[in-house]
Amino acid sequence: RFHPHDLLVLRSLADAIATAVEGARLYSDLEKRARQLALAAEVSDEVTSILDLDQLLNKVAELIHERLGFPYVYLFTVHPNRGQIIYDGGSGERGRDGLGYALDLNSPEGIIPWVARNGRTLVVNDVSREPLYRPSPFPPDDTRAEVVVPLIYDNQVIGILDLQSDQKQ
Repeated sequence: RFHPHDLLVLRSLADAIATAVEGARLYSDLEKRARQLALAAEVSDEVTSILDLDQLLNKVAELIHERLGFPYVYLFTVHPNRGQIIYDGGSGERGRDGLGYALDLNSPEGIIPWVARNGRTLVVNDVSREPLYRPSPFPPDDTRAEVVVPLIYDNQVIGILDLQSDQKQ
């Protein structure tokens, strides 16, 4: 049997444990954020030191891949006058495969064209449930999740950062 005093002590203990758990979570989040900010600073340094666009995009993709652990990182440039989105760099062994591959900017299908037109990030944790999703010629062959982020400068989408995973998130 539990005495009412036991419940009082247990509630007090539970509050202390909850505070400790939340403190540990916050600390973990701060550590992660610090790593992300360090990556942003490193990418900024690369941006200012590399003048060749192809070399720059591949270096940025590799940094994101290595530092944040995303398995498949791709960068595209957006060319509104041509109506195209062109693959210009990526991470991993096959990051150079498909360079120059073009997507139709005005295509009603595809996550990347939608993000390029709308300038908004799209997070898809299960591509089988996303009507915009169309398979990509890039690895993984069995994409399960995708995050597509517009690269915006002067209120214009100038590029796309595409992260793919073979795991549902």
